[in-house]
Amino acid sequence: MLRCRYNDVLAAVGGAGAPRRDAWVTGVATDSRGVQPGDVFFALEGARADGHAHVPEAVARGAVACVVRRGFAHEAVPPEALCGVDDPRAALGVLAAWVRRRLTCRVLAITGSMGKTTTKDILAALLAGAYVVEKAPESFNNAIGVPLTVFRADARTSALVAEVGANHAGEIAGLCSILQPSDGMIVSIAPVHLDGFGSLDGVIRAKGELAAAVPSGGTLYLQAGMRGLERFRRLARCRTVICGEGAGAPEIVALEEGGVRFRIPACGELFLRDAAPAHVAAASAAVCAALDWGVAPADVRERLAAFCMPRLRWQKVAAGGATLILDCYNANPEAVRAAVRGAEQLRGGGRLIAVLGDMRELGAASARYHRELGEFLAETSAAAVLLFGEEVAAAYEALRASGAGFDTALFRDAEALAQAVAQRVAPGDTVLFKASRGLRLEAVAERVKALLGAGARAGVEAREARV
Repeated sequence: MLRCRYNDVLAAVGGAGAPRRDAWVTGVATDSRGVQPGDVFFALEGARADGHAHVPEAVARGAVACVVRRGFAHEAVPPEALCGVDDPRAALGVLAAWVRRRLTCRVLAITGSMGKTTTKDILAALLAGAYVVEKAPESFNNAIGVPLTVFRADARTSALVAEVGANHAGEIAGLCSILQPSDGMIVSIAPVHLDGFGSLDGVIRAKGELAAAVPSGGTLYLQAGMRGLERFRRLARCRTVICGEGAGAPEIVALEEGGVRFRIPACGELFLRDAAPAHVAAASAAVCAALDWGVAPADVRERLAAFCMPRLRWQKVAAGGATLILDCYNANPEAVRAAVRGAEQLRGGGRLIAVLGDMRELGAASARYHRELGEFLAETSAAAVLLFGEEVAAAYEALRASGAGFDTALFRDAEALAQAVAQRVAPGDTVLFKASRGLRLEAVAERVKALLGAGARAGVEAREARV
């Protein structure tokens, strides 16, 4: 973070507190356990916890001050360590916008229905070396994550790569008012968060808020062929670059056990490790922007080959002689189809077992999208489809009605699902885990791995006993 005086922070957020002429701020924290000396701690109130309960711990760990609700006091905390505001969460964004105005780096904001984090992480890796890069950690793309992303940059930073997400209209515009992007990128449009957006057109309008936020001197990168492309171009006040067409169009050369090999004419042959064909679009958008920012093609090839996919994005785990694919960070109709097709291509001579859960936040269209998923699955080469959740029941009924003769079952208990998967898995199989984040399907995968490991150990012990 840019080092600044506490008095400036106090003024920036309009806080009520005692001025402290000699106090300096070197960081921001929203979790008291991570407070470092020199941080300002924001006491955020959430559904599960209230940061005000942890103000004494933050001060004990060296916080310069704690931003709290007006009127808050604690006997163990000196009054001069408190900065009272109407809403600490809103104050976090206000301070981030104040800090952002003092940064001199380029700031690229990425949005899209899917692929934001993967694209962001790839682009940050490609820019490293040519730029001093900071990026959003994990999927920090909301009213808390975006400010925390801004605070990662300092006077040395020359490129900040951030994410902006939304589940309702106006959210991206609000985040852009904090982030003040110099450049933007829209990577995908798909039916997600429909309970907040209402329709696919609502999704397009929301993502268009980023297109409108990029200033005239910046660049807006748009994925070729996506819905809303022409609308985004009309909204843009800046230069636009279409990624994935012409000299930037990717061609998959080979799907290998270790990843995907593809070619972009402007850059040559590239390799994306531990990835599926569906991830090539994200990689090509990142390559497009990196080349446009002056990164040499040879550096792009080298850095992409060394890149590791984010956690729970096509993460492969060996268990019981089978390959478990954890692609369960999130799910929507298009992403699930792409994941199943990718797993089909990867499975080689073994069987594919698809473990799929609810695709959430699809609003009134949820039953239709899940029913269509079942119809799609009936046409795949999966040997078994095990479904988990409530909304996915529509997919189960459609699959059964298809007459495809699938090994299929519906579960609402995670342990029962894990047991069923473990019973079906044989060496050489590929098991895909895909669902919306709230189902925590990775925990089921970990349980399957443990069960397969226990079964293998039991088999060894039995053989040794016979000997």
